[in-house]
Amino acid sequence: MTDLKIAQWNCGGMNPSTASTPQKMGSFDKNFPNASFDIAAFLETHHKDDSDLPELIKIYKISHTIIHTPAPPDDTHAGILILIGKHLTVKNPRIMIPGRLINFQLEIPNTENTYNFSVFYGHTSRQIRQAQVTRNLNHFLSNHNIEETNVIFGDFNFCHKIIDRQTKLHWY
Repeated sequence: MTDLKIAQWNCGGMNPSTASTPQKMGSFDKNFPNASFDIAAFLETHHKDDSDLPELIKIYKISHTIIHTPAPPDDTHAGILILIGKHLTVKNPRIMIPGRLINFQLEIPNTENTYNFSVFYGHTSRQIRQAQVTRNLNHFLSNHNIEETNVIFGDFNFCHKIIDRQTKLHWY
């Protein structure tokens, strides 16, 4: 893959009405001044719709394509927002699981490659059930072929190593 600047952040909410959002957006802008990233994925945004986005995100619409899936009413702590530089070609953006999984293809000008991206925000161990784990895996398997160049990133809300967990390993 060419040298893309990709950022991912589980922001723990980014509603404009929340007092911490200006600090979060200021920190992001400080780390990526002048929108110096190609792709940025914000996870756990808690946003409800387009009007529920911080001002900085609205400004990024000038230089970046925005793909997002807000948090559904029954899953208020979900939400994904992806910013993709307009110099890249986005194809087939699809919300596979509302608030939890977005898939899209990305073409980089002057190359012949298409990259198959998925951005995922997993359920916490308190929310997940085996049926949901199976559905999540099926989404990945149905959208990612081994012959393709796949890029899968996100917050899976899963830690295998005991040192990284606060609870026992969920058997699913």
